[in-house]
Amino acid sequence: MPLTAKPSFHNIVAGIYNSLPPALREAIPIANHRGVAAGAEDDTAFPADRGLHGWEDVCFIYAIPGDDQDDGVVVLADGSFRKYLECKGINALLFDEADRETMAKQFAAFANSCDSDIQLLVKSRNLPVDEYLSKYQDQVRTDNDYLKWYANYTDQWFRRVQDVHFVPQREFYVIVSYKPPDVANNTEPWSGKRSIQKHEEYVEVLNRLAKTAFEQLRQSNLRPQILNRKEVRDLIYADLNPRLAQKEPGAPPSRPDLSEASCLASSALKVNEDFLWLDGRYIGTQYMAHAPHETWMGWLVDLLTLSVEYTVSIFIHVCDQDKVRSDLKNKHRLGHMTATQFAAPDLEGLDATRGAAAAIQEFLRSSNKAFDVSLYIATSADSPERLAQNTDEVRRVFKNRGALIDRGQMLQLDAWQSTLPVGVDRLAIVHRVMSPIVGTFWPFFTASCGTPDGVPFGFASASREPVLLNPFFRGAGKDANNMFVVGTTGAGKSFAVSMLILRLLPLGTRFVLIDKTVDKFGAYRFVTQLLGPDLASYIDLGPNSGFVLNPFDLGPEDKPSEPSPDKISTLLSLLDLMLAPEGREELNVEEKSLLDGLIRAAYLDAHFRSTVPTMSDLARVAAEAAANEIDPLQRDRLQQFARGLSLFTRTGAFGGLVDGYTNVDPEKLFTVFDTREVNEPRLERIAVFILAEYIRRRAAEYKERRVRFAAIIDEAATLMRFRAGARLLDDLSRRARHYGMMLVSITQQLKDFFRQSEQADSVVKNSHMKLILRQDPSDLKVLKETLRLSDAEVVAVENFTKDEEKRKDSQCLLIVGATHGVIRLVPSPMDYWICTSEAITDIPKRQEKIKEVETKNPKLSKTDTARQAVFFLGLTHDG
Repeated sequence: MPLTAKPSFHNIVAGIYNSLPPALREAIPIANHRGVAAGAEDDTAFPADRGLHGWEDVCFIYAIPGDDQDDGVVVLADGSFRKYLECKGINALLFDEADRETMAKQFAAFANSCDSDIQLLVKSRNLPVDEYLSKYQDQVRTDNDYLKWYANYTDQWFRRVQDVHFVPQREFYVIVSYKPPDVANNTEPWSGKRSIQKHEEYVEVLNRLAKTAFEQLRQSNLRPQILNRKEVRDLIYADLNPRLAQKEPGAPPSRPDLSEASCLASSALKVNEDFLWLDGRYIGTQYMAHAPHETWMGWLVDLLTLSVEYTVSIFIHVCDQDKVRSDLKNKHRLGHMTATQFAAPDLEGLDATRGAAAAIQEFLRSSNKAFDVSLYIATSADSPERLAQNTDEVRRVFKNRGALIDRGQMLQLDAWQSTLPVGVDRLAIVHRVMSPIVGTFWPFFTASCGTPDGVPFGFASASREPVLLNPFFRGAGKDANNMFVVGTTGAGKSFAVSMLILRLLPLGTRFVLIDKTVDKFGAYRFVTQLLGPDLASYIDLGPNSGFVLNPFDLGPEDKPSEPSPDKISTLLSLLDLMLAPEGREELNVEEKSLLDGLIRAAYLDAHFRSTVPTMSDLARVAAEAAANEIDPLQRDRLQQFARGLSLFTRTGAFGGLVDGYTNVDPEKLFTVFDTREVNEPRLERIAVFILAEYIRRRAAEYKERRVRFAAIIDEAATLMRFRAGARLLDDLSRRARHYGMMLVSITQQLKDFFRQSEQADSVVKNSHMKLILRQDPSDLKVLKETLRLSDAEVVAVENFTKDEEKRKDSQCLLIVGATHGVIRLVPSPMDYWICTSEAITDIPKRQEKIKEVETKNPKLSKTDTARQAVFFLGLTHDG
């Protein structure tokens, strides 16, 4: 092998020993308790032919040149180079068979594109679940005592109900190697000297190889990133100092008086026939002695079931393809001779030979390549006994897939070196396979859902680990931003969103929510009652409600006398809704041009009065312009505008909603606008449109103040029913990232939502988070087409049964960027009694408890009464 030294006598003896039956191996008293100390004193010397003199001989590192922020390039002691890519895993558990086959073909294409050897590393480390959940408390930013208490209650409840003790954190690396010509064919050891010109020339070749690998991995949606020098040193340091790296994660700086290997490795190493002892940890490494008889895409997925920490190292060695062809032809000739040289021909042998001939011809005609593949897996523990249990668990998992894993007795040092992130296959126990088989060795599996930090939201169904959700997370291919929530009636859409609101409020997030309820017990009304008037307000918006939203209010980007083009465009869209004749959704170009001038005149007139215009001002400006207009046609149009606008002034039927100065407090943490009282179809469209524009202004203002902001539109299909509303929702979804806000679009009417298909597609595309709850069976086809779900995901959604006891849990499909997974939404007892909208049993029971608390404590405020009621209900919760 090009990256591996010739097997030593020790390797050969160990290979023969490991091939013996287990009973015979145990009976041979060989190599018991022999060891080596590298970097520490030990009376037992390792066999001289191993040639170990220090850490340079153990980790093979010669130098890591450059500055910490430069691309990490490692030069090994043999003069070869390494470059490092980090990839992100994919939750492929819900992928179709066709999708998995595509992934395998893409990975095979990656292998075919590589002109040098590749090492794949999978590192799985177990983060204690308490430490994982502590990320929520670390982000609490509120000064309100109740919200602090509620965040602590949620955190403690999640810790009690979770049934795992750790959360696996998996990291994936691809190490690209290059052996330059000055050492590739040289039988003498590398001198360690090379001109700067040659070094730069070889690094350029390495960069081209890494770029090819990068592009292939990117096309496979693995989101590769090139590691810099500091990240590479930290990666190697963590493997050479497992316990020290937990206390001091960063590698110490390089020193001119020490070799790079000595700087990175400061721990003692002892070698035993069954394991290594390194820095206080016992490490056992096993290798794949026999691959499964048949491999398939996903045969390595069972690594997700391992409860132990591990490092998997897979080498893909490029073979000399001409030599492979020649060897295959020779084997075919030899097989044919062997099968026909006897008087009675070996018919089975002939059949096998013909099959081999067909395989050879297929290989010669195809673009597939042959590779030598090896696989190693290292685990660690605090004691030899625990290590033995870990290695047994690893063997069981691979055995279930038909692979034979050998414990590597007397080969522990070589096997462990083959798992180090330096791209050296020291043990070199390889298996000759073709590139389609290499594709099935795809190892980038993960079961994670959600985001790396955020609020506790549920539990992953596959791994049972807690799922965190942070709508404002950026990075790792999971730019969360917007959320699209879809589910049938009673599936729990409002329930899930209410839970998310309650958990994000302590993080300092402000919310504006638009809803249209059927009665006074709306899903969000009780949340505002619980938070109290100091934190929240529930506004029953309508012509006679007394609340006004002035559509002429300016945002941070507008000048008092000169509104921005966006502002003018939004007002023209609003006037389309108000003034367009029946059968038309928009005014014509001439009419819009006339209104544009009237709007600007109204702003200029109001500026002289140091205020902003109102709808009455625009109606007055239109009437004055009509009185002064000479052209009869223009005068007629202006008079029509004045008459039409008068309906939306204080003296008109609809003026109570839009005419006047805004009197809604913008500083509340949670504001709900309920449009239940807006029953006239045209006025409903106008109200929802004005509210959406109000959200845009709030987002711009909160961005200026660096305040987290989320807007929620319950039943977004209302906006999508008319063109102007669809455009506004599309615009909000596009600008959400710019504003740093989260837009949540909720719907149960997919067909209505996609009435304006272009804008609806854009809204869904810009929703990096999707929450898909139980669906009506008749909507599954539309759901698959519109959200581009796989068959496996549709089947998962179809299996979400109607939850007769929602207080226990419910399932949903959570999509965050490229990560898809089924999670269980498990409300805490208080979550349930706050968020429930079940009108037959739950709401009457909650009202009864509130009255009971009022009777016992008549001096309590309504807010405190509601808080005590749900607390007592939570204590007796039977879910």
